[in-house]
Amino acid sequence: MATTLDLLKQQFATLCQQRDAILARSEPLRAQRDALVRQAEATLAAEVAPLAAQIEVAEAGLTDLMKQIAQIATALDGRTAA
Repeated sequence: MATTLDLLKQQFATLCQQRDAILARSEPLRAQRDALVRQAEATLAAEVAPLAAQIEVAEAGLTDLMKQIAQIATALDGRTAA
């Protein structure tokens, strides 16, 4: 007669086998998806880089300006309405 512990171990082994079978089916699909994602990310990065550089040029000085605005807003205790 099997004990509760034996039955749990058997169920555990069965569930692990089912898990492994599912992962074996999905692994090639995951690898294919991941390859497509890497390719898309590389393409996107190449297309975005020139725009990012243009934005950086267009926003030259913006960070310092925003810091000054924040400092003045703090000094005004948030009462910034003209």
